[in-house]
Amino acid sequence: MLAAREEEVPVTPGGARPAADDDAPGPDAGDDQGPSGGRRGKKRSRQESAGGLEEEEAITAARVNALTQLVARVFARAATQQMTKAELLEGVNAGLMAGEMPFDDEEFDAGLTVMESRNKIFVAQESGEVMLVG
Repeated sequence: MLAAREEEVPVTPGGARPAADDDAPGPDAGDDQGPSGGRRGKKRSRQESAGGLEEEEAITAARVNALTQLVARVFARAATQQMTKAELLEGVNAGLMAGEMPFDDEEFDAGLTVMESRNKIFVAQESGEVMLVG
């Protein structure tokens, strides 16, 4: 086991030892300033840092989960890794149960954005192709 190292406490010219000041600021002077000298900001929550707040408002978590399953089924049935957004939307809406609301364009695009951020799919903006990842 290691023993603690004892160090000599410096003696001032008057013979008195300096008092230990436990309340003194540490080496960073306790100013909470970063390397740039500005005040530190508050940490952002995951939701704020995600950057997709408008997509999350356009589609609920339950609908995203349903869309994820339906997209996987459509790709599996087609036995392909890539298709157009229009083909995918048609296949997804065809796979819904009776009584379920079909996905409209806005909700579908919001769901695809969430799925893309989860690395489930990749959407090529130029061609409108959707590619299954993994």
